[in-house]
Amino acid sequence: MSKKSWWYASAAARAAWCLSAVAGLCSAAASAQTPDAGWYFGIKGYASSLSDSDGETVVPGDPGSPGSPSESCLLGDLLGLGSLLSPEGCLIGLIGGGNPGTDPTDPTAGQRLRTSISYDTGWATEVTLGYRTESGLRPELSLAYGENDWDEITLTTSGGVGTTVRSSSQLETLRAMANLWQDFDLGRAQPYLGGGIGFQRSSIAGDQSADDSGIGWQLGAGVGFTLSPRTVLSVDYRFAGADDPEYRTDDGGTLSTEYQAHKVALGLRYTFAPAEKPAPPPAKQPATVPYEAPVKTPTILCPDTPAGIPVGPDNCPLDSDGDGIPDYLDQCPNTPPGLKVLPDGCAPQGDCRKPRPGERVDERGCALEGRFILRGVNFEFDSDRLTPEARLILNDVAGTLKAYPSVNVDVEGHTDWIGTEAYNLGLSERRANAVKRYLVDQGVPAGRMHPVGYGESQPVADNETEDGRGENRRVELKVND
Repeated sequence: MSKKSWWYASAAARAAWCLSAVAGLCSAAASAQTPDAGWYFGIKGYASSLSDSDGETVVPGDPGSPGSPSESCLLGDLLGLGSLLSPEGCLIGLIGGGNPGTDPTDPTAGQRLRTSISYDTGWATEVTLGYRTESGLRPELSLAYGENDWDEITLTTSGGVGTTVRSSSQLETLRAMANLWQDFDLGRAQPYLGGGIGFQRSSIAGDQSADDSGIGWQLGAGVGFTLSPRTVLSVDYRFAGADDPEYRTDDGGTLSTEYQAHKVALGLRYTFAPAEKPAPPPAKQPATVPYEAPVKTPTILCPDTPAGIPVGPDNCPLDSDGDGIPDYLDQCPNTPPGLKVLPDGCAPQGDCRKPRPGERVDERGCALEGRFILRGVNFEFDSDRLTPEARLILNDVAGTLKAYPSVNVDVEGHTDWIGTEAYNLGLSERRANAVKRYLVDQGVPAGRMHPVGYGESQPVADNETEDGRGENRRVELKVND
């Protein structure tokens, strides 16, 4: 794994640890809320990793030396002091030795060496002063100091010969920044984004001693956790950079490098001067509205009553016998009280149905046959599938039949004359069976009902008209004696 990959992995692990620690602290802050707006002071501690720095080292050349000749002492044997002379012929302890001279040296040219520096993970600390607005915008000033030890330095000649050595130097940075952050309020947590620009002083200490200054910048993000309206704990990330530093070395040369850093921090922010919250607006006094008496409008309970139908005071059709079927649809308008009726307003037993043309009647003028049309029981086109409205009507029919347990009925299906006679006969039989099955499902014993189809053979209206054909497509119940 490369050093950069190791850094990203370790930074992610440190961030995860910080987040878990922060989550534990925040869970204890039961009354946490959005932080106060106002002036705040903050402090952060960073783990800092610098990207490998590529640059150039310039080594100055040597102009060379012409050398110097040897020189003897001013006093020699000619003075007769041989026993006091050194081997070089100088008076020992009084005059000193002679100059033996130096060899001449050749001049050397300067060199440019490609330079790569790797760094150990270091640390940094930062203090901040800022102002948080009600909208979460935070202009801020910060001052940060950090240190990163050099790990290795590699020097490569123009011929491609490289040398890597360990170094005991370290990089020290001092950064003064003007930042702008934007908080996003999510309740207890406030994620934020932003950046800053300012001044950076970079210094090398150790094997070398040099410094340089330039423009610095940073991009950042993080999450703040509200411990109280004035106190916020944060987990922070910064990507920091600066103008490429250039240092003067001790031998008169230069060292050009790069600066890019990834930093993960844990910080604490305290609002020492909260902004004054605006006073709530005065409550609005209700406007005085002059009293106006409500205008009473008549309630229309039955707005769909056909024109010309006799109605009562409530504008609903008259129901003389109170069986729930209006008189203009009721085939048994004088049903005795308490009898449960079918959709045509007739009870299967003990009622008097108005006769149809040609039907036999008894002495009271009532139809002799107990035959009742199930008005509204319709089917989907060319099908034996009941419509939703038909199912609702048959629910009431089932209740009526169960109220007369001794009554057995034929369930008769009828059609109009459109289609062949054989087809219509089969369709009417299927529809009669469909009605029986539905009534059985609603609790009517199957043995009390006998389905039969008559096709188009028993019309009750003129098949030449649409209205007449609609009346002929019907289901009837015929009570068996």
